[in-house]
Amino acid sequence: VSQSRYVSGSLFLGFYETSNIKFFLSKVRKNTVFIDVGTNIGLYSALACRVVEKSDAVIAVEPDQKNCEILTKTKMRNNFTNLIIEQVAAGDHVGLGNLYLNPLNPADHRLHDQTHSRTIKPVQVELVDNLVKKHNLEQVNLIKIDTQGYEAKVWNGMRETLQKNYEIQILMEFWPWGL
Repeated sequence: VSQSRYVSGSLFLGFYETSNIKFFLSKVRKNTVFIDVGTNIGLYSALACRVVEKSDAVIAVEPDQKNCEILTKTKMRNNFTNLIIEQVAAGDHVGLGNLYLNPLNPADHRLHDQTHSRTIKPVQVELVDNLVKKHNLEQVNLIKIDTQGYEAKVWNGMRETLQKNYEIQILMEFWPWGL
């Protein structure tokens, strides 16, 4: 079963990340500017697009091409004019990096690999700060970071964004094994 089918079915049946989704939706408002780092197939981006009214207010940051293709289909089918897809990895530098692929779970691709057993795909790495500048975002209200243990590197690439947005809210996965 593909990941998107699993997630879709689980969402329909009401048992996929229910408490996380409820908490996330309590943070999104119609004027929110949201950056989804480690978007995967775009569940949280899609949820935000349904609430946010401002155009270009949801930035999906995802390095994997197949996941971005699913995101693009979601954007087109739902007419999400407020969604921008950035096919890059977020990190603490600009340049090339390695995306270590999990053949069984595309939600577990990552920019580091302790096992040295994964297939490697080169990807572009970008600072969140640069994406904020690129899209002329005057404010950022909410950022979700789910990067399989690469969260500290992402954090280091968004220092300016954090300094300029003192009321920003960050939702971040904490996974000690993956750090």
